[in-house]
Amino acid sequence: MVARSRLISLLFCTLWWSCNPSPQPSTRTPLQRPVRPTSPLAKSPVSAADAGSPPPFVPLELGTLSWNEQAQLLCDRTTLGLAFAERGYTPPRGAHVIAARVLPGPDQSAYLYYSLGDTGFAYSVDRYWPASTIKLLAALAALNTMSEYGLSGDATVSFTDAHGRYGGRIDTLYRNAIIRSNNLAYDRLMLIAGIDALNDRFLTAANGFPRTVLQRAYTPSVNNHSLRRSPTIRYRQGDKEGEILARQSHQHYRDCPDEGNCITLFELLEGLRRVVLHDEIPQADRFALDRRDVKRLKEVLLEAPNKLEPGVAKALGHPVLVYNKAGRVPGADFNDHALIVDTVTRDRFLIALSIADRPVNDKATHIKLMRLARRTIEVLAQLPTDRVALRRNGGLDITLDVHPVTPIGDHYTVKATTADNEWPIRLFRNQQLIGTGVTDTQRLIFPIPQKKSDLLVAQIEREGVIVGYRALTVKSR
Repeated sequence: MVARSRLISLLFCTLWWSCNPSPQPSTRTPLQRPVRPTSPLAKSPVSAADAGSPPPFVPLELGTLSWNEQAQLLCDRTTLGLAFAERGYTPPRGAHVIAARVLPGPDQSAYLYYSLGDTGFAYSVDRYWPASTIKLLAALAALNTMSEYGLSGDATVSFTDAHGRYGGRIDTLYRNAIIRSNNLAYDRLMLIAGIDALNDRFLTAANGFPRTVLQRAYTPSVNNHSLRRSPTIRYRQGDKEGEILARQSHQHYRDCPDEGNCITLFELLEGLRRVVLHDEIPQADRFALDRRDVKRLKEVLLEAPNKLEPGVAKALGHPVLVYNKAGRVPGADFNDHALIVDTVTRDRFLIALSIADRPVNDKATHIKLMRLARRTIEVLAQLPTDRVALRRNGGLDITLDVHPVTPIGDHYTVKATTADNEWPIRLFRNQQLIGTGVTDTQRLIFPIPQKKSDLLVAQIEREGVIVGYRALTVKSR
């Protein structure tokens, strides 16, 4: 009987190896994968040591995602809608919302994002008009162009456009554009930025704005006025003096109509986040802003008119600070985006929202927008903060050990480890908690995704503060 069992085992092994021979060296030149440009906002690829050096014949690819892509995977898109329904609240017509709880950290802040369905990442074309909310981005783009010449908002510029001659400081323009929502000041910031520099060098996927396009003038057209032609601009700051030559744009953007301004609420909020939380984000994510402009922009956003304060103060039960820029087209849309700070608890929230406006300029839309903000912040303030967060890799060292399961090759194993032996690692796959351990998590097995990526995130927390974070993606090669 034993001899028969051994014979069967021998025959099985012989058949298996005949069908699965060892891989032989190929005589063909392997195909070279195209190298994608590295985003300044993306982290470096995963090292072979960190990835566990998978065998080359296993269809497994490890890497990282852009900030925008990672946000889309980690954003909760169901909780807000369910919470509104449980409270008997129906959002107004055309409601789009994205919001985040800001979590402090020793090296950087982290974020818990929530969207009302997919509206936080929906493209504005044919859905809502961003109106004056984008004037902050115009100011940032103008400052970015000036920084290329070693200048800041202190610089004085002079030029002649379709509306006449302008001479004055950059910070005067962005103050008027944001606080007074002055359309001519906005147009002139756009002319200083230059349409091509704005859309092809500043508002790019590599800089965190894969879908945003700004190109529309907000003042009445006179003398064939267009933002596509920037005049020669003279500048002076301290001992620096010179000129920026006239520029002409001939660019067209596939997804955004000519003379349109197109964006998502997430990207709109991203511009504000990187200003008001400038000192709490990694150096690589910061805009090229002079310290004085960071300070002035925060002051300007705090001074800008807003309709959110009464509602969010009631939601939190304390006085609040609101750093915001609103925008409205009566009869079309009413939008706002803001950082909200509870002055007592110091809890902070980011929010961007848009609703359809009434055809008459009355208080009804203001009340609806305020109520939507209040309901959103109420929900976020009451939710636990122990879910997976969005932030950059950093803090305590964490290794994500990922290996293919051989010889099958259609599954992978993952284990998170750290040298820290005091606080537990929490390991997430996309938004789901899959393991917890003090110094490491148990090795877990999952199928290799064929179309989309799995996002693996390991977090170490001390008393509710994230002190270590590591994220990588797994997908089929």
